[in-house]
Amino acid sequence: MASNAAAVELADLLRDMQHCIRWDVAKDYLHAVGLPKGHGWEPTFAKAEKLTSVDPQAIEILAGKYIIHAIHGDKYVRIIEDPTGEYSFPSGALAIDVPTNTPFAKIAEILRSKTAGDLPTPVMRLKSKGGTAIFFKSRRQIETQTILSAAEHDIPVSVAQNFDSIIAYKTDTREVYDVVWAPAGKKRIEFRIDAHEQTNSDVMQGALPRLEHAYRELIGKSVLAPPKNIYNAIAGLYKVSTGIVTELGFVTGTGSVKHERMRRDRDCLRTELFHKSGAEAIKGDFLPFRIGVRWKPKDITADNPELHIRGTSQLVHKAMPVCYDFYVTKTTSHLSFDNVVTEVISRC
Repeated sequence: MASNAAAVELADLLRDMQHCIRWDVAKDYLHAVGLPKGHGWEPTFAKAEKLTSVDPQAIEILAGKYIIHAIHGDKYVRIIEDPTGEYSFPSGALAIDVPTNTPFAKIAEILRSKTAGDLPTPVMRLKSKGGTAIFFKSRRQIETQTILSAAEHDIPVSVAQNFDSIIAYKTDTREVYDVVWAPAGKKRIEFRIDAHEQTNSDVMQGALPRLEHAYRELIGKSVLAPPKNIYNAIAGLYKVSTGIVTELGFVTGTGSVKHERMRRDRDCLRTELFHKSGAEAIKGDFLPFRIGVRWKPKDITADNPELHIRGTSQLVHKAMPVCYDFYVTKTTSHLSFDNVVTEVISRC
């Protein structure tokens, strides 16, 4: 069992990370700072509990990765343009301001100590070189599924034999961190909804107005400007040569609806033979409504960020189609995330 304060602090931090970071990302963070990792969260907790000592500096580095990921990793995003700065909160007017030199481990402790209310609850404002983040603690219903063993759950053989597998669904209420991010010098704010479990779009779209409402109450505004319409970015991102298109939904000029995805994320749909031949056959007469793009490290950032704009085919039939939201994943810094957002805005 962990016997010193640092080991206990590590156990608390790992529990926090479980509700903010996917395991495939978290294990790389643990490896980077030389901390033990198991095959998943529970085995990792077990290993952490057996440690007799932990380097406090390793905890501080891991806490830094956790906080940065809470702001800039796996988010469902909506942009509000703010040319006059009226939607920012006055400096020093917020009781939850955190000094810029506060250790990351202390920041994680502050976040941990707060509890979400009926609406997303503001818990912290944190300024950095890249911008300002206001953390909100929110309650989210997460649906999980488990394959049941007939023997372990006393399912009658007469029932179980009729099925290849029996799946149980469970809805849990969890506390997650949503963020309002104001990038330095960019004259916009971004509502960033936690999406590390890739919750379905309906849940995300329901969470966005709740976060907006909580933020309006915080800054004393009864209404905000309409979100930025990013519909044109779908076609714009497809037409440029940067990035790898991994998914495309579109409606052809003859009225058929297509949804194509690449099996390997290193291959680009733009140059895939079947897609390219089809596009040439109809002379490019199609309207995209959905797209997935991945960037290589050399393109716009040091990691491999992905973007997904998940519109529906009904969009292309509207006189003025609108699409406000997009999903960003596999980012590890403010620069990485901001570069993806910049790509979206520049293609609108």
